[in-house]
Amino acid sequence: MKKVLFITSCKEDVRVLFYKTRGAWKVSSLTESKEAPAFVGTHSFDLVFLDIAMTGCYAPDLLMQLVSIPHHPPVVILSREYSFRFLDFAINAGASGYVHIPYTGAALICTVERLFEARASITLPETVLDSSAPAYQRDRDEINLADVLQGKSRQMEAVRKAIIGYRKRIEPLIIYGETGTGKDLVARLVHRYSPVSQGPYNIMNVSCIPATLAESTLFGTVQGSFTGACNSPGLFESSNQGTLFLDEIGELAIGLQPKFLRVLEDKTVTRVGSFSAKKVDFRLVCATNRRMDDAVSEGFFRSDLFHRIDVLRVSIPPLREHPEDIPLLCAPLLSGYQKTLSLGALDKLHMHSWPGNVRELFNCLTRAACDSRTEVIYPDQILFSSRP
Repeated sequence: MKKVLFITSCKEDVRVLFYKTRGAWKVSSLTESKEAPAFVGTHSFDLVFLDIAMTGCYAPDLLMQLVSIPHHPPVVILSREYSFRFLDFAINAGASGYVHIPYTGAALICTVERLFEARASITLPETVLDSSAPAYQRDRDEINLADVLQGKSRQMEAVRKAIIGYRKRIEPLIIYGETGTGKDLVARLVHRYSPVSQGPYNIMNVSCIPATLAESTLFGTVQGSFTGACNSPGLFESSNQGTLFLDEIGELAIGLQPKFLRVLEDKTVTRVGSFSAKKVDFRLVCATNRRMDDAVSEGFFRSDLFHRIDVLRVSIPPLREHPEDIPLLCAPLLSGYQKTLSLGALDKLHMHSWPGNVRELFNCLTRAACDSRTEVIYPDQILFSSRP
């Protein structure tokens, strides 16, 4: 039976959760904040809810004491007011989540179940389970990456783990994700945490290359090869000893694909108008928002080229699958405008389906921050992108 502790002066919280779970969890409460660290340290709880409005305590200090307990249970913040500054502090300090008051019993149970499921999916090594052994510490790359690619959800954690897991690899990599999920950011991070990070980083959206210039853009030209041509390296040459990121790879012209495949297999490139090949060695990163196997089956993409570039994979989840990350994504942008969200505005953001993903979220917040004449952004100022 799961054991849950509420550190709160509001008994209603305890009654609601106990009733909704029908005794499936053992729910306890503690109304004396000063006793909380010792109480949590001497009892075995699966989850702790901390009401930051508890009297007689300074919430940041109490939170730090709770997360400093060896092998402490997940700590979830209960708050009647929404503060980005405190949330940012709490998450960085080690809090596992937050719940706004008032809340529905269903929302509370969903939060608890998600944390239990996430915790159960983690298999700790025996040295970590041993109380006498030091806890696992993330290395510097993992810590720095979490500051750039934000999100506490399991989905975003999986993206960061993939990037870190591939940091010693130079094989071709494909980033899958819907439009607006941040594929360009992930590509830059893949380059930053790679053996070729000191080399050049070139980016090109394949769908934006004019058909008449595609070959010269990729392969380069020699003077006189066509009217106005000069000696110029293409993207393949320019990316030597570095990374070439090709976005929307599924839009690559079918006529160019055999030549592209030859570059990857032979590691040589021949400029347009030239008969001599040059050696090139670059790390290829591609991205797409479409199913590449469908493109292959429909004849738009060569299967041999697809199998050549489809080696390592990173999948970015759409925002609708990890809405719990919305507050963390909002915080840096709104901080720059010196704005905060009201609870109603945050609820409105959570209820939206975000077809444009993180890009749509940032546009929405920027619009609200610019239109708001007060420090707080309210629900009526949250306007979503209109559809034609």
